[in-house]
Amino acid sequence: MDGSSRGNPSPAGIGGIGRDSLGTIHFLFSICKGCHTNNLMEALAILFVVERACDLGWSTLICESDSQVVVNLLTQQHSTDVSWQLSLVVNQILHLCDSLVFVSFKHIPREWNGVADCLTKWTSEHMHNWYIVDKGQLPLDLSH
Repeated sequence: MDGSSRGNPSPAGIGGIGRDSLGTIHFLFSICKGCHTNNLMEALAILFVVERACDLGWSTLICESDSQVVVNLLTQQHSTDVSWQLSLVVNQILHLCDSLVFVSFKHIPREWNGVADCLTKWTSEHMHNWYIVDKGQLPLDLSH
């Protein structure tokens, strides 16, 4: 997952992919979020994924993000010295994670996050939502 803000703050969006342990894609998303900061968008992307994972009944979740700041906030479970909005989203994520058996937040290099980065940049430039949250809606070459 990824978050994008074309400035800081400016038109912003979130995007990402949800896959199971076999690599099967279950959802993709690219959602416009108005004008916000990049760190808030990174956190909102994670929140979207955690909410969707809970909706799907997943008990284990590994979130990979190229935002070291947000990953640190989530792994250290300490959100002081950040905006109230970012702190609120971090706390929402942590609260949802209480219902999971296992959750991990991992920092990955930006180069490994190309698809999610493309999805977020597309929505922040076009200000339009695009998401597939039903595996049956995926193009056939992506659904297995």
